[in-house]
Amino acid sequence: MCWLINYLHLWDGNIGTDFKTGEVYIFDAISYYPHNEMEIAIWRSLPDSVVGSGVYLKTYLAQMGISEPAEQFEDRHMLYSACAALHAAACHDRSSAHEESEWYNSDGGISIRADIIRCYEKLLKKYQPHLRNDGWDETRRG
Repeated sequence: MCWLINYLHLWDGNIGTDFKTGEVYIFDAISYYPHNEMEIAIWRSLPDSVVGSGVYLKTYLAQMGISEPAEQFEDRHMLYSACAALHAAACHDRSSAHEESEWYNSDGGISIRADIIRCYEKLLKKYQPHLRNDGWDETRRG
């Protein structure tokens, strides 16, 4: 497996372009060595943003490829995006109209929370099918 340095915070607010040269700048970068997909995790949780559109993902994958094992790409992308969404939801409140529309339902409930829970439930069901809904591991009964 080839591990690359990548950046978790690739989102609209941390990317800028020099209008004279066209060079792209990334601000607030955090470097570490995960699968390639961790770099694009936040894009999935912000589907209505510029980087959340399918164009960025398609272009990224054409350039970088999918980390092995490729058949687990969707699951890794889901897991990493849930992590990014948890971080973002914990760091932002509803103090601005922008955050209101991204993270909260019109009734004031946190919509991202339900999406995160669905991601974790799906992954647990697939990779830990012996767990019951209450989290009890049937194989470790004493």
